[in-house]
Amino acid sequence: MWFGRTATYCGDYIVASVLWRWLVEGPRPDHWDLTGAAICLVGAAVILFAPRA
Repeated sequence: MWFGRTATYCGDYIVASVLWRWLVEGPRPDHWDLTGAAICLVGAAVILFAPRA
């Protein structure tokens, strides 16, 4: 189960990085930034919630 948590932390880290850049450094994320972050979160969710045997 630790692998699912690791994948979730990685997805969260990417989203936090995009938000940090926007809130601290100034440039607003474009649709490519948001799309990439969403893909990472979906991938983490697939790993975390996949049915296990």
